[in-house]
Amino acid sequence: MRILTLLFFMFLFNPLWGQENEYAIKAAYLEKFARFTQWENNDKIDTFRITVLGKNPFKGELENLANNYSIHNKKITINYANTLNELAETHLLFISSSEDKHLKTIIELTSQKNILVVGETKRCTEFGGHFIFFIADDQTIGFKVNPRRIKKSGLDTDIYLMSYGEVVRY
Repeated sequence: MRILTLLFFMFLFNPLWGQENEYAIKAAYLEKFARFTQWENNDKIDTFRITVLGKNPFKGELENLANNYSIHNKKITINYANTLNELAETHLLFISSSEDKHLKTIIELTSQKNILVVGETKRCTEFGGHFIFFIADDQTIGFKVNPRRIKKSGLDTDIYLMSYGEVVRY
């Protein structure tokens, strides 16, 4: 399994493939982040919920993910939210760059919950988010990970996954 995961991440880091569809790659990363993370109540979850807060940049890529994969043997549902009140029962929260001006408030409200928080802007991990995406100099998509904040949220992420990202400590 680890060899297949290694090959998957090597494929994602290929700059020629990475130019085709940024959000297809980010959707694949979200699936891997979730697959290698354990929630406190994993055994009680019947459906795994991914929520996009703000403008949806994925253009159907998350629906493709939900139709073709499961996470921890659970069906995936995709929710789209415009307010924080719509985050109930969320397991993975993707914060769109359109929400950057509200980022600090969003992170503060989710920091004590069992929600994996992923964003697109540098400020996401600075304020306490768990993962952010970035475009490297060679035009590949990479990620930064904040393991201290993940643990503080009651989540457990495989060290193997973290070894592929840049570790930050905010």
